[in-house]
Amino acid sequence: MGPIIEVQDIHFRYDKRTQDYNLSGISFTVNKGEWVSIIGHNGSGKSTLSRLLVGLLTPDLGMIKVNGIELNEETKWEIRTIIGMVFQNPDNQFLGTTVQDDVAFGLENLNIPYEEMKKRVDNVLELVSMTDFREHDPSLLSGGQKQRVAIASALALQSQVIVFDEAFVMLDPKSRTELLQTLRNLNKHYGLTVISITHDMNEASNSDRIIMLEKGKISFIGTPKEAFINYSELTPPLPERLRRVLLEKGRKVPNDYINEEELVQWLWKLN
Repeated sequence: MGPIIEVQDIHFRYDKRTQDYNLSGISFTVNKGEWVSIIGHNGSGKSTLSRLLVGLLTPDLGMIKVNGIELNEETKWEIRTIIGMVFQNPDNQFLGTTVQDDVAFGLENLNIPYEEMKKRVDNVLELVSMTDFREHDPSLLSGGQKQRVAIASALALQSQVIVFDEAFVMLDPKSRTELLQTLRNLNKHYGLTVISITHDMNEASNSDRIIMLEKGKISFIGTPKEAFINYSELTPPLPERLRRVLLEKGRKVPNDYINEEELVQWLWKLN
């Protein structure tokens, strides 16, 4: 699949009076249907980058293309029908008094015909398992349910890419697991492109690729396997931690990094 996001030598600074950039020399691509995690310490520029990708901030230098369209003041509204964003606190995104009204809000602004709008709302609520909550007040939902509504709103606009800016950090483990599984299904079966800004290494370990930021620059781009093998400061996900503990105890284990699926396959072979 070809690139749907192209970032070319981006430089950005909040304080235009200084020559110190918050992000500098940022270049990468994201392919259609890919899941990319962007990681890094606080202050590394992750959230700034996410806001640049959706046109909430404008780079000082460089260029961003979304689905082949250069992002600028003239194109940003068109591009926002291609790329959506879900924030850490979805309460700030709710505008409707019911779940279905909130999902339909963006479609009304685009003057989508009623029958088409109703069809889209029905479809996306089914995709994120929120059909039974369509008449509920979104502000009264659980954290995981609120994030599902925010995702549905982006999907209703037929967003091909969704950027998640620490969107799962405040969820309880059960809600986080369920929501990530929903996204994996959308990614796998519907070709949804996912860009996740995260501190959660278990989440990052299930990505296709990881981009690591350090002091406003890219320090690494590669697979989760490459990241966890080459950067000892990264806490590896549970399957790899288990493999390393067993290896230290002299147990016979796979010689290389393993993810969750590979761990399950290995355990089955033991039986």
